[in-house]
Amino acid sequence: MASTIPTEVNIIIAGAAWIDPKTGLRQDAAHVLIRPLNDSRTTNLQILTENDVVRILFNASKHSTGVEILSRQNPSTTPAIKARRQVVLSSGAFGSPTILERSGVGKIRPNKKDLASFSTEMKEPWKKKFVGLEDKPLALVLLASIYFGDHADAPGQYFSLGTALAHPHSRGSVHVSSKELKDPAFDGGFFRESVDVEVLVWTYK
Repeated sequence: MASTIPTEVNIIIAGAAWIDPKTGLRQDAAHVLIRPLNDSRTTNLQILTENDVVRILFNASKHSTGVEILSRQNPSTTPAIKARRQVVLSSGAFGSPTILERSGVGKIRPNKKDLASFSTEMKEPWKKKFVGLEDKPLALVLLASIYFGDHADAPGQYFSLGTALAHPHSRGSVHVSSKELKDPAFDGGFFRESVDVEVLVWTYK
């Protein structure tokens, strides 16, 4: 079977740098949005540290009404914080799905039949992704003044080149193992599909 991997590199892009043009300092959501609000004398913003979200609370109409939290200083109680208007869930790639599962949204853990269906539904054939779409990026070549390897073996000066798949076929998963606050079961699924390895080998060549 002939390979359908492109044989040329035809694009170079510049990565965005989140730097304040006036101060030259790095920017992030905490410094640009949260800290100025928290420092304002007229803000209604309240930040709770040392607390973990156990689950989102829903009413009979399945509308979110608040969150249940667990204090690390007093883990014997799980108080609820009620929302007047809406609940915004923003806990990252690992935190958000596990909070949803503890809240009853989705299954605690998919069974073998579920996994088989996910594999069929989520992975599009290679030809549907790339054939006829010559401008669609296949992989990214990363050049950076950082060391991608083990820092214990890093030389005095270094410059690294690495590759990353733009549209990997392999799929991983993250699920909670119970309704309690425990580390989630994470499966990266790296290189589960051999075509991903083939693409990376091509980019290195």
